Amino acid sequence: MLLPIIFTSLPWYTSFPILLLTIGSLMGFIGVNQNQKESSESLIGINDALFSFLWGSIIFTLGLVFLISIFFPGLDILVYFLLFLALTGVAFGILWLFNNRGFSYD
Repeated sequence: MLLPIIFTSLPWYTSFPILLLTIGSLMGFIGVNQNQKESSESLIGINDALFSFLWGSIIFTLGLVFLISIFFPGLDILVYFLLFLALTGVAFGILWLFNNRGFSYD
């Protein structure tokens, strides 16, 4: 309900990273909930929840790096890439901790 207000009041280059942050966090926590309910194998041979963790972390981190690039536009592309790798690892680790703690989001 709050997202349409945010997207209409901000310019596209600010609202796009917020959309990526939202989608990534939702995918990650859907993966946490899915892994606690069932452990099914996907077509590519890994756990569906792990697949959702990974993509959720990547999409969340892309949004975060886009926001950082808006506020610090003069950084080198290598710095953005290293930030992306580091923050993807952190996001994946946090989701993995939530999963292994046994929290339930029902």
